[in-house]
Amino acid sequence: MKDGEYRSEPPRESKEAGDRKLAALRTPEEIDAGFERGDPYVGTAVIRLVFNCTDFGAVAARVERALRSDDLTLRGYGCVAAGDMTRMFGRLSPGIWGRLRELGFRDAAADSIGDALTFIPFRHLPPWFKWQWVRLTVVHWLVGRRFDAEDWAERVWKLVRRGGPR
Repeated sequence: MKDGEYRSEPPRESKEAGDRKLAALRTPEEIDAGFERGDPYVGTAVIRLVFNCTDFGAVAARVERALRSDDLTLRGYGCVAAGDMTRMFGRLSPGIWGRLRELGFRDAAADSIGDALTFIPFRHLPPWFKWQWVRLTVVHWLVGRRFDAEDWAERVWKLVRRGGPR
């Protein structure tokens, strides 16, 4: 599979069969085995691992592996898991920070970066992410002022159309 391609559709199966396959991916070791065999449920298992495992290092290694996948679907699940990690642990590993920076504000990575900027204190952000936080804060402020100006212009136009204040 080339970088940036979607995996082919998983085989159609009953919900119970899918639940059984997902249930087999509970521990970090089972998830590693799922990565090796290309299991279609490994991305969902990585997200579940974020919520069910307290070992930050084990979770970070699997999330980073999902983020580095050539499969866009699995990479998307990795981005979701990275966003969930910021909420659950309040931090990310250097490898995840680096991969999110490489991905930039594209696709699901934009949401993960937004989660990191929201749930991780500014003083703990790497320099590039601090810059993004400042940039986005200024952009959001400018957009807000633009909407304020549009609202005022609309009010003035209504007053002019009806002939002034009454």
